[in-house]
Amino acid sequence: GIYCTGASSPSLYDLIITNNSANGGAGVHCFSGSSPRLENIKIINNSATGNNGRGGGLRCTTNSDPTLVNVLISDNTATQEGGGVFCYNSDPSFINVTISGNVSSINDGSGIFIKNNSNMNLINTVLWGNESNEIEFSSVDNSSTITLSYSNIEGGQDSIVINDNGTVTWGDGNIDVDPRFIDSENSNYHLLASSMLINAGHPDSTDSDGTRADIGAYPYLTDNTEPVWYINTAGNDIAGTGTSVNPFASIQAGINFSSNADSVTVAVGTYVENIDFNGKNIIVVGANRETTIIDGNQSGSVVKFISGEDSTAVLMGFTITNGAAENGGGIHLDQSRPSLFDITVSGNTASIYGGGIFCSSSNSSLKNVSVINNSSLSNGGGVGCWTVSNIKLENVVIANNTSSTL
Repeated sequence: GIYCTGASSPSLYDLIITNNSANGGAGVHCFSGSSPRLENIKIINNSATGNNGRGGGLRCTTNSDPTLVNVLISDNTATQEGGGVFCYNSDPSFINVTISGNVSSINDGSGIFIKNNSNMNLINTVLWGNESNEIEFSSVDNSSTITLSYSNIEGGQDSIVINDNGTVTWGDGNIDVDPRFIDSENSNYHLLASSMLINAGHPDSTDSDGTRADIGAYPYLTDNTEPVWYINTAGNDIAGTGTSVNPFASIQAGINFSSNADSVTVAVGTYVENIDFNGKNIIVVGANRETTIIDGNQSGSVVKFISGEDSTAVLMGFTITNGAAENGGGIHLDQSRPSLFDITVSGNTASIYGGGIFCSSSNSSLKNVSVINNSSLSNGGGVGCWTVSNIKLENVVIANNTSSTL
C-alpha cells in the first residue's frame, strides 16, 4: 500500500488503497514521526500477514499522528492485532471515518487495537460490524487513551476492552444504533436516509449540503431547502431527497433531516418501521388515520418521544399498530409532552406497562384518539402512566384493551 517514514507527512486525497499485503500496515503504514493527512480515501481489502501482521488497514507506530477525514477502513484482515487499525505510541485523529467489516485472526481489536502510550481521538466516526470487538487496549506496555464524541460504537462504551491498561473519555453525542448501511455485505457503507446517523455528528460540523454533519465517512446529501419533507411508499431512501418530486420512503428519514418547526408529510400507505422523534419539535402528519399506517413489525415501540420533545412536537393522522416493547408497545413517552391528534393506537403489546401508550414523567395532550385492542402482560393494557405523568384527554376512546393485572 502506502508507507510513510522518517517524519514524512504527505497529504493524500481521493484514493482507493486496496488488495495489498504486507507484514504490517498493509493499506497504510505511518512510521517514525510520520503524520499524513488522508481525506476521501478507501482503505479496503488489505491483509497484514505473518508474525508481525498488525494493522490490516492502517498502522501508526512511533510518534506518528495522521489525520483521517471521510475515510472508509473496511474488510481488512490481520493475522495479529488490529484488523482495521493498529496504533502504537501514536496519536491519530479520525473525523468522519467508518471502520467496519475488519478481522483480527486472533480476535484482538478487529476494529482498533491501541498500545503503548497512544492517544486516539474520534469524532463523527462509526465502528460497527468488526468481527471480534470494535476497540481493544493492549494489556502490556504503557497505558493508552481514546477520546470519542458524536460517534456510533457497536455495543457502546461497555464494549470497549480496556484490559486494565487504558482510559476511555466518553464524550457527548455518542450512540449505539444500527447504522443502516445500504449493503454492508457487499461493501456499500453509504447510509440509508432512515439511518439515525444522519445529522447526528458534532453540532459545529457540517456536510457539503450545509446540514449538520452525519456520522461516518459518507454523508447523505439532499437539495431540499424547504421546511417540508415528503414521504411516500413509492419513495426512495437511497437516492431520495425528501422533496415532493423525490420523496423518501420512510418516515424516519423525514424526521432525520428535519429541523424544529418543520413538517413531515406522509402519503397514504403502510410504513413498516419504528420511529423516534429524536428530540425534534416537528409535525409529522399522515394523510388520514384509516389509510396511513405505521406498522412496528413487533420490533419495539412504534413511536418514541424520549428526548424532551415539547407540545409543538405533533403526531397526527395515523394508525399505530403491531408494536411490541417492554413499555409502550404503540407509543412510548418519557420526559416529553408531545401532542397526539387524530390517531388510532391498536394491536400493540407490552411486556410490562402500557400496551398502547406508556407515559413516564410526561405531560401529553391526546385529542380525537382511539386506544383499542392493545394488551399488556402487566399493567395498563391500553394506557400506562408512571412517575408524575399528567396527560390531557379530549374525545379519547380507550376500549377493548387487556392486561394481566389492571
